[in-house]
Amino acid sequence: MVERYLRKEIDSVIESYLDKKARTTINDDPVMIKTMNMKRRSFIWRSVRLEVNSGRDENGKLITKHVEEMSIQELEKTLEIIKRLS
Repeated sequence: MVERYLRKEIDSVIESYLDKKARTTINDDPVMIKTMNMKRRSFIWRSVRLEVNSGRDENGKLITKHVEEMSIQELEKTLEIIKRLS
């Protein structure tokens, strides 16, 4: 239950951030420009993966977890990071 809530909260914060960043005005008309959303989303997750370090493999490569594999502590830390970035 807690994991599901945290995942929904993470998704909500990310979507809110992306919507806020996509809003602009052209000729005094409010418009949504979503061309950068994928780049912004990957930036957020890259930042999260650097801070929520799941360890390194034998070659020194960073091991990362999908949000569905994260523990409650990792999800809480992820939510803190995302709120700070947005």
